[in-house]
Order: sequence, then structure tokens, then C-alpha cells
Amino acid sequence: MNITPKLVRELLDYKPDTGLFTWRYRGVDWFSCNRSWKTWNSRYAGQRAGSVSTDKRTGYQFRRVVILGQICKEHHIAWMWMTDEPLPPEIDHVNRDGTDSRWLNLRASTHAKNGRNQSMYRRNTSGVAGVNWHKTHRKWQARCMTNGKSHHLGYFDELDEAGQAVVAFRAEHDFDPEHGARLPHYHKMART
Repeated sequence: MNITPKLVRELLDYKPDTGLFTWRYRGVDWFSCNRSWKTWNSRYAGQRAGSVSTDKRTGYQFRRVVILGQICKEHHIAWMWMTDEPLPPEIDHVNRDGTDSRWLNLRASTHAKNGRNQSMYRRNTSGVAGVNWHKTHRKWQARCMTNGKSHHLGYFDELDEAGQAVVAFRAEHDFDPEHGARLPHYHKMART
């Protein structure tokens, strides 16, 4: 069955100010027998839908909901519930928290724009996104990625100088001001 905005609204309630989805009571016509109907409604109706999933590679967490056997990202469901528009190429969480599906935290995006609002990579050792220690040059190296292309910004004696070069580059290329901030504390770090 195709997951549509109409189906999402029929099966789930959504509170845009909190981002919470709860299962709605389902009529007997959704089930093959009365026993299944009673069991499902007594167990799920009114309960929070979905669960937290963790990306094994990055440690980034997001919520997902299984609707009629299909796994759906919660922020996609929120988009469908609130609009009758097709899903955009990507949906960005403004605060970089994939478990926060409040309507004010979601915005239509593209892959490139979404990439300009990422948390710091978990393997970062300098504490400054886009800056790493270059052993051969024995200096701080500043780099940034835009549109799939790596931009070398130079080698610097001081970490602060390298960080300033990264900040200046991001300002010129329309990065979100919070890009490169650390993952929120509740996101588990992935196993290496």
C-alpha cells in the first residue's frame, strides 16, 4: 500500500508543537478478525508511534515509524501530515537533532543544503570541524567540502587561525551558522 498524506492522517495523530506521533484508534475494517482489532487497539491506540534508530556509521539518531509494514522516517511523516505536497529531496532538522520532529524544526532541503547543516564528525580530534593536524607539515590543515568538492584552505601554525579560515569559507558559501557543532549529548557515538 502506498503511504499517502491521507493515510498518515487516518492512522496517526501529530502534535506539531511537540513533534509527537500517536497511533489513532482503528476501525474493525482494518483487521481480519475482531480479536486482532481489539488486541491492536488495546495495545497501540493512543500510544507513541515509532522508535529511535541509530546510524551505525555516524552515531546519528533519528526516529522512524512502521506503517503497514513500511519503514518511514518520522520527519517524512510529519511533512506528509502537515502538507499535501510531495516530499522534498531531503528534509533538514534545523537543530541537527533527527529525533526532534517538531514542525518548526523541519525545513525542505536538498542534499547539498542539508550537508551545510551537519554536526561535527565523530572522528574529529581537533575540536574544530574542518581542521585536522597534518603530520608531514606539522601544522593545522583547514579544509571544507562544497558540492562534493574538497577545498584546501591552507596550513596554519595556530588552531584558531585554521578555524577562522574555515568559518570565513562557510560564511561565503551559505553554510548554517551551527554547521560543525558537536553532536547533541543524547546521540550515541558509533562503534569503530
